[in-house]
Amino acid sequence: MNASNAALEPILRACPIIPVITLPSAECVMPLAETLITNGLTTLEITLRSPFALEAIGHLRRSFPKAVIGAGTLTQIDQITALESVGAQFVVSPGATDALIEAMNQSKMAFLPGAATPSEMMRLAQAGYTVLKFFPAAAMGGPAALKALSGPFSDLRFCATGGIGFAQVADYLRLQNVCAIGGSWMVDPALIQEGAWSEIGQRAYAAGQLAITLSNGRK
Repeated sequence: MNASNAALEPILRACPIIPVITLPSAECVMPLAETLITNGLTTLEITLRSPFALEAIGHLRRSFPKAVIGAGTLTQIDQITALESVGAQFVVSPGATDALIEAMNQSKMAFLPGAATPSEMMRLAQAGYTVLKFFPAAAMGGPAALKALSGPFSDLRFCATGGIGFAQVADYLRLQNVCAIGGSWMVDPALIQEGAWSEIGQRAYAAGQLAITLSNGRK
């Protein structure tokens, strides 16, 4: 078992709604993070799809030491050292190659590798990974697919990402093998560009409260 990967499950369950953020500008980093964190979403995934991502991760780690700040869309091995240097606490990939798995096994950062098919899940499980990203979730069958996968893969837990909106949150989080979902409906780039912090805050708060309600219902 990969210990740092397994340790992701309680972290994800503690804050099971993860905003997947693609930054349109450097200026939006602080007001966006403050809005999300003060409204209960304290685990953030900053995608590497913007030139501001690395600087933003480092700044957020220093500014919000109690939050959990990770990086998304890891696809290249040469990105790992840069992410370590800015203090990323976890790293998410859309998939996983042998080379990427080997490189991340040498890193202290927790790795959440992506899988979409049973064969990919079997391969990652054999490599010691028990907490996986199910991506693209909606396109691969959504909650129905994850429910079916719980039979042959009873030991695996998933963070579902891709095509998920507020209306689908409950369907995913009611599943025992889903520990979190990642989404961008509350951090729509258009809202960020407009500086619509009130709207973003309302969406974040609503998602967080729903997750709490569902978590209490499962106890």
